[in-house]
Amino acid sequence: MVVPMPGQALTPPSAFAFGKLPTHGDFVARGLSGQDRDAWDAWASTGLEEARMALGEAFETRHDAAPPVRFSFGPGLFGDGWRTGAFAPSVDSTGRRFIILLGARTGHAPTTETIDLLASAAEGEIYRTFEAAADIDAMVVSAQSIFQTLGSESDSEADGRFWAPDSPLDITASQPPADLIIRVLTT
Repeated sequence: MVVPMPGQALTPPSAFAFGKLPTHGDFVARGLSGQDRDAWDAWASTGLEEARMALGEAFETRHDAAPPVRFSFGPGLFGDGWRTGAFAPSVDSTGRRFIILLGARTGHAPTTETIDLLASAAEGEIYRTFEAAADIDAMVVSAQSIFQTLGSESDSEADGRFWAPDSPLDITASQPPADLIIRVLTT
């Protein structure tokens, strides 16, 4: 565990979101640089297109029934710092299928306990947003409030991880695997 020097606090988590919500007509993004947003868009769009091609007519059913996926990974293509959160299948207001992801960015690798708390909170907030028919801004503001109450301890030995609770899907990887979406839809 990394302990800050006296007087040097760890940066608290900062909320970010990307994807589609039923309350919006197109893509939404908050808390991401243009480059980070483009990386998420390319990754998700490619994964969903590959899943559409592989699953054919079964795609919509599999997409809609897919479990949420929790994630935590470090710096790389998706930006500096660590990203911890969840993504779930979603649609926009016209019914176009995509994902919605919500996460917390930290400047350090969180502890295993903090990863579990942040990812669980992000998943819960996604589903609260669906139930309340809330918009992206309400989701991010609420998530930011929740994330601020969670620990900000650091673990210099953390590994990237992508998992679906109550599912055999549990992948250790430093960045989101290119085939993660199709693996989720076929697990």
